Amino acid sequence: MRSLHRSDYQPQSPSDFHPSPLDESIGFPKLASVKQIISPSQMEVIMKGLCEDSNLSPSEVMAAIAQLHEAARKKLAKPKKKYYGRKVVERYLTEDEEKRLFAAVKRVDDLYARRDYGWMLLIRHTGLRVSTVAGLTVGDVRSGMRNERLVLRSEIMKRGKAHEVRLNKKAMRALQILLAVRKKMGYAEVSDEPLMMSRKHKGLSVRSLQARMKQWGKAADLGVDASPHWLRHTMAMRYLKQTTTNNPLPRLKRMLGHSSFNSVAVYVEPSREDVDDAWDDLM
Repeated sequence: MRSLHRSDYQPQSPSDFHPSPLDESIGFPKLASVKQIISPSQMEVIMKGLCEDSNLSPSEVMAAIAQLHEAARKKLAKPKKKYYGRKVVERYLTEDEEKRLFAAVKRVDDLYARRDYGWMLLIRHTGLRVSTVAGLTVGDVRSGMRNERLVLRSEIMKRGKAHEVRLNKKAMRALQILLAVRKKMGYAEVSDEPLMMSRKHKGLSVRSLQARMKQWGKAADLGVDASPHWLRHTMAMRYLKQTTTNNPLPRLKRMLGHSSFNSVAVYVEPSREDVDDAWDDLM
């Protein structure tokens, strides 16, 4: 019995090979990655069995191998974390967790830690999405500080909807910190350049901000993989707890830039602290 050669089972033309939807992203040229799961000797045994025992055509053999690879890849894939260890309604920081997080950042005497403190403080007191913060320019900030109101361009907003937020004292302080850090990093104040710069002389990406937040969460021993979006939720939860307004949801909806009340309804759920207080009341 002669050994199978690649030409024995390679499709002769695109029309010879009709993969299933699962195979469309794999294809024959990418089958080298199969070696991570199936050894070359195992592959040859499989190919022989498919060709000789079932009389499959070359294209059908290729489709079978591709499906085998896909099944093995899915089996070995690590399961993704869901909800960062907490339910959707619990993805915010308690007052104690917030204090620990910001204290952990302030303890580090480093320019980049100072920058992280600034953008985290900004999200906490404006409720901005991390993608919006990453898209801010020097001009956006200077204009906002003059008017104490940050006008957000549609291109940096979710769904392309322009928005604006009022800047309280802590939000203003956050912007001052970010401008000062930018200057110390050696960047001139150019209106259309990113507010936050990386070591590679580019604007900080959303992924970088998420990674930095995760790092600081570990430093603060939060016990959960908190993302920057948790600071947005934290702002909303604190507002509802502190406001004396009879019907705060319309205001919160406007503050966060939501178009539907369904998006803010989640915040009226009792917080973890409220539930704990309820249990204490039973004592």
